[in-house]
Amino acid sequence: MKQSLIFIIHWNLSAYTNYFLEILLILNQSYEITLIDCAVDPINNRFKDDEHYYSKYINFCYYSSVDQLFSEITEKNLNSPIIISNSIRNNLTPGFELAQKLNCPHILFEHFSSLVDPSAKISEELALRLKQLKRVIIPSEALRSFFTKTIPEALVLKYHLLPSSDYFLPITNHTRKRQLLYVGRVIEEKKMIDFIEINNTFLAKHKIELLVVGAGKLSDELSELEKKYSFLKVLNQLSPTKVRVLMDEAMAIISPSPFESYSMLTVESLLRGTPVISQNTGIASELFDKIPGLYKIDANLTLEEKVLENIIAFNDSLKTSILMKGLLKTQELKILKMLDEV
Repeated sequence: MKQSLIFIIHWNLSAYTNYFLEILLILNQSYEITLIDCAVDPINNRFKDDEHYYSKYINFCYYSSVDQLFSEITEKNLNSPIIISNSIRNNLTPGFELAQKLNCPHILFEHFSSLVDPSAKISEELALRLKQLKRVIIPSEALRSFFTKTIPEALVLKYHLLPSSDYFLPITNHTRKRQLLYVGRVIEEKKMIDFIEINNTFLAKHKIELLVVGAGKLSDELSELEKKYSFLKVLNQLSPTKVRVLMDEAMAIISPSPFESYSMLTVESLLRGTPVISQNTGIASELFDKIPGLYKIDANLTLEEKVLENIIAFNDSLKTSILMKGLLKTQELKILKMLDEV
């Protein structure tokens, strides 16, 4: 009988949920998976189609209370369960309380970007809960210092999140357009509004179109900028397939955020062989000078002529893609080994 993993998510709040589902498909090889959604919209509604890929491998439960979950899970008579939570921001209470009730190990997968900020605080309640964890698994070194304030460094392990399998498909377009692409939330922390205002003269001068895919608290402000600047095009939300096409066509991806726990956009773009302009944070901070096509932008967010020249001349897409695939290939065995050691 397979050992059981109980994976708790909060679909509505976690932009990384689909990548955690990719992890579950890996874990399905060795574990029986039960997925618990503690969002307002039950995840089961999203998987009602019997032909949906994930529903073939994963059992689903609703979250209404820890007591109800405890009853449902004990009725299933799961074999030596391990609880996994996908962020302290999203589901602080359910995972910790359920692990206590079941008297089983609890592992945290953390990706919350705000925890990268050196000023991020740990409350007394959170500190007590973190000390109950068997492991904290982080996607990049950027998050390590937050957790080692409270728990031993040996318990904080790094694992690169895997993009969905679509991003491993061959590049659909080999002709780059004179475009920069941003994909993500339009909020103050991501600094996209600042980037546009700082570089508007540069972008107009060099006739570079800036595509922004996403929405957020600053969407109205972004709409006003779109009216003001002819180089700016706002596309709101698009399907992953359409984003991938834009990624293959863009001359580079822009990631101006100063605090990233990982930046899946950076990983996906480099995997597709598309250059990335990023601040020195998240996964980018570990890949500068190792992966061709990754260019640094300073905290002042000013695009430089030299970076533009490098991007225009860039012809190492295949090499970049191969190196990223090699980096990610090691992750499958790594995540299984981490859990086997719990």
